[in-house]
Amino acid sequence: MNRTPVEWRTLLSMMSAWEAESGRVEIVRRFALGFVLPFLLGAVPSYFFMPRLLGASEQLLLALMAAFIAFGGIVAGFVVTLMLFTGRIDNSGDMNYEAAKGFSVRLKFLLASQAATLFSSLMLCFSSSAWIIVRGMNLGHWIVGFFWVIVFGLMMLCLVRMLALPMQIFEMHESWLDALIDSKEEQVNKKYKQ
Repeated sequence: MNRTPVEWRTLLSMMSAWEAESGRVEIVRRFALGFVLPFLLGAVPSYFFMPRLLGASEQLLLALMAAFIAFGGIVAGFVVTLMLFTGRIDNSGDMNYEAAKGFSVRLKFLLASQAATLFSSLMLCFSSSAWIIVRGMNLGHWIVGFFWVIVFGLMMLCLVRMLALPMQIFEMHESWLDALIDSKEEQVNKKYKQ
């Protein structure tokens, strides 16, 4: 009897399919470009500006973290709604096999990308909350600094991933419209060949 939660098994099977499809090197490259680079673009500058910013007023810092939590929550809500609508396929009976297969691959990629955006926004909320708690408990300057760098890295990651969403939505609709046009063209050609 397998006691692993079904969500974990689904995630593992999805990751195995990705690995089989594109190879381990490609997955590492995508992860580095999609997560590590944007994270570092936020984390590294925040490390160098940390002494100056941590010297600001307590109210300003708490307001900044509250803004990050609000931003992360708004992004999470938007992405969850977007994922619900992205997964819907209307009029799929009009598509031929090739169009449906191509659309399915694109749709899976979009859903995985949106899930990664959701994850980054939730981590932004959690790390910002952790920073507030650590700062309030006076646990030490290095712990506060550690969470500071994590928060700003996640903020940049969340911003970069959020900026990619409109392009992904456009690409999905473009794919669907191309498949619809191909299907209609095929119907017209059959009509005139008879």
